[in-house]
Amino acid sequence: MLAHRRYQVLLIAVVGLALGLAFVINTIAPASPSNITYAQFLEQMGLSMRNAKDALKDNRVAATFNGEPIPYSYIVLKSIHMAEAAKARNHKVPDRSAVLQAVLRDQAYLDLAEELNLMPSEEDLTEYLKWQLQGVEQADNKNELATFFQTAGISPREYFFEYARPFYLLDLVNRNLMSHYQAHNPRLENEPEKDYYERIAKLIKETVDKKLRESKVEVKGALLMLSSRSSALTGYARYLNSCSSARPVSSWRCPTIADSGAYLG
Repeated sequence: MLAHRRYQVLLIAVVGLALGLAFVINTIAPASPSNITYAQFLEQMGLSMRNAKDALKDNRVAATFNGEPIPYSYIVLKSIHMAEAAKARNHKVPDRSAVLQAVLRDQAYLDLAEELNLMPSEEDLTEYLKWQLQGVEQADNKNELATFFQTAGISPREYFFEYARPFYLLDLVNRNLMSHYQAHNPRLENEPEKDYYERIAKLIKETVDKKLRESKVEVKGALLMLSSRSSALTGYARYLNSCSSARPVSSWRCPTIADSGAYLG
């Protein structure tokens, strides 16, 4: 069971889903450089969220992916998680193009789940969020976790049920996609378990990549009205506006967008 769990964690990393605070704590913090303590990492995460609190509550539509709305708040939250993940690993902080590409990739996973009728129910998501919340309340390091929530100025319930809800939806979507692809692609005889999970993850990634190439993305003007004071992404509106809207991702000519895969892996 432990080995199976390790491979599941590996798979989540392979398919590139950011899963919210639990993902950050369990996956990123252990890889932090020695000059950054666990408590400092959590405090910095909280500070970043507090500084962007207004933007994190702004649910105006910033863009659409195949007609589905992407709220500005999600782009801001994604940028915070990607930036703190990079700093914790002593990597270069991703630029705006990498954030945009990651947001679109998340939407492609949701699009695939919708197509396969694998979207979690609202009840399933609520139960999963309750389980995550209970885990924080019972954690051995709950004092360190309290630093994050105190610095961010939000309660654990607020974080899971309001801010990080989309990340945990993606977590459930990933689990459903894994189960679906495993059911349709049985493990080969003598195939190592690790190789099998990586093969399934690759199949999912290839399908998502295809969706990204064929997708239609439109940038909404509402994003341009956001003041830089309330934005965690300085200049993000101007950047998005410089890209041609309602065109396939593969045809975009935004600076450095082709290089974003180096960060997203």
